[in-house]
Parts: sequence; structure tokens; C-alpha cells
Amino acid sequence: MYTARGGVRGGAPPSHGYFAWERSFIIAAVVLTAVGLALLGGYLQESDGRVLARTGATLYFLGGVLIVASEATDLAQGFHETRLEAFVVSYIVLSFLAQVAIGESLLRAGLLAAWIGWVTIGWSIGCLVVSAVTGSYYIPFEHHVMPLVIGIALLSRAAGQLGGSQEASTADQT
Repeated sequence: MYTARGGVRGGAPPSHGYFAWERSFIIAAVVLTAVGLALLGGYLQESDGRVLARTGATLYFLGGVLIVASEATDLAQGFHETRLEAFVVSYIVLSFLAQVAIGESLLRAGLLAAWIGWVTIGWSIGCLVVSAVTGSYYIPFEHHVMPLVIGIALLSRAAGQLGGSQEASTADQT
């Protein structure tokens, strides 16, 4: 939806309903990402990555509060080119720094393949640098790419463990 109306270049949404749906999806993504990172922090509680995982989840939560406030304000006021810029910039910085901490926590915990941790760190730092250099700093989806990759990897790992335990119990029964 964001891309359909010009993305970073902007452009007025076709209707207030369209704008409300677009912003609501962004708010929902931020809330779900914050919940997912908090759950990951809890999951890594007994690992070497526990401090960084909690730090990352907390940083993302703080940034998430700011961007939800900004998006909710935009929804209440209708579409305008002005937004709470300080909130948006703070969210960008906090969310990517949070993901750097999460990437490092995954490396320390050894929970997933090392490349996922390294790509999370690289993606986050790269997005921060590109945002600073180009000035096109708020592209809503880029803050959710690596949490999505991490979530898929964790689900795939869990499905593999579940499948392996079901095969073992079936073999034991025969």
C-alpha cells in the first residue's frame, strides 16, 4: 500500500480509508515485531546472548512506542506531509540498533545459523548508513525484514525438531 502511492517520494493516498488501512498495517507490524523480539529475548534467557537479546527487545519496544504515537497522530489528523519527525528518526535509530543487538545475541547463543546473525547486523547497520546518507529514512518495511527472517528460521527449526521427535516416537512404537 505504501509503495502503491509513491513510497518514499510520498503522494496523497486515494482516500482516508486507504490511509487508515496503510497506517494500521504499519502499527500492527511494529507491535508484532516488538512482541516477537520480547519472546525471543525470553527464549534466549538461558544463553550467552540473554543480555543483548533483552537490550534489543527493550530498544525496539521504546522505538515502537514512538512510531506508534507518530502513526496514531497521523491517523487522527489525516494525511499531512508533516509528522512527528523526531519520533520517526528515533524509531529508525532505535529499531536498527535493537536489531544489531539481536543479531549479536543470536551469534552468542548459537541458536540459529551464524549467517542469520551476521546478516541481521549487516542489514541493520547498512540501513542506518543508507538512511543517513540519502535522507530517505522512513521506509516502513525495512525495519521488519530481519525479524521476519529470524522468525521464519525459528519456525523452521521448531518444525524440524517437532518432525524429528514425531518420527522417533513412531519408530519407538513399532
